[in-house]
Amino acid sequence: MPTRGYLFERFNFLTIGAWAFCQAMWATNLYYHLTYWTLMVHVMYFSIDKSSPNSRLAAQVMQGMSFCGAFSVMLAYSFICVFGSQHWGSWLDWENALGANMGTITAPRSLMALSAQKFFEHYWPPMALVLDARLCSAELRQIYAGWSKKRGFAVAMGAYFAYVTLWENVCTGFAKGDAITIYQQPPYLRTAHVLATLGIPAPAAKLPEDLFFLTFQKAWCIVVTLLLWRKVVGPLFSATSEPVTSTRTTRAKDA
Repeated sequence: MPTRGYLFERFNFLTIGAWAFCQAMWATNLYYHLTYWTLMVHVMYFSIDKSSPNSRLAAQVMQGMSFCGAFSVMLAYSFICVFGSQHWGSWLDWENALGANMGTITAPRSLMALSAQKFFEHYWPPMALVLDARLCSAELRQIYAGWSKKRGFAVAMGAYFAYVTLWENVCTGFAKGDAITIYQQPPYLRTAHVLATLGIPAPAAKLPEDLFFLTFQKAWCIVVTLLLWRKVVGPLFSATSEPVTSTRTTRAKDA
């Protein structure tokens, strides 16, 4: 592995790990957020030494899981940002209302501090995973040697889906209300309003108020993540059944 790839691994492991550690110590109310859980996935992935032949199985699972998690969280957050900011008049007002409703803040946050926090939590991990795929492409080609793209994406999204399912069963019971209320979204996204707008009579059985909202949000995340995975990670897959020999220098030579 080239030195820059190794240093980038360590940088992300230490910075994201430090961030998660600080939250664990001083912001325990964030334990129940999927963003925090996904940050822990990134910490685990960047702790893996991809140049080691003993890490192949772990990297096969964690690289795709981390990639899909990073982009799913970014896309889901961007989705609620658009509607929440429009409803509250600005992104800052919406974020402060969201934090107050969830009980994660006790006072309004400044634009500078909030921008830095949200960038690091939601937008830096996807950028880091893209750079990681470029800097460690030779090692990832070896790791995925013999795998098809379909298998790679199935493992990547399947692993993260299983992880999210675990999160939902463990953590969502602490949230109060539907997703529209929790994420401070506009009332026109509620199921009853959507059905009325489309001229569809309300069914006899009451539907969840966030049915359409969550359905479209999840579809948006899955489809776009698939396209991005094919663009960034897809080229790393080889049709050969044997590991591809890296043309890059080893870490020992770099040292």
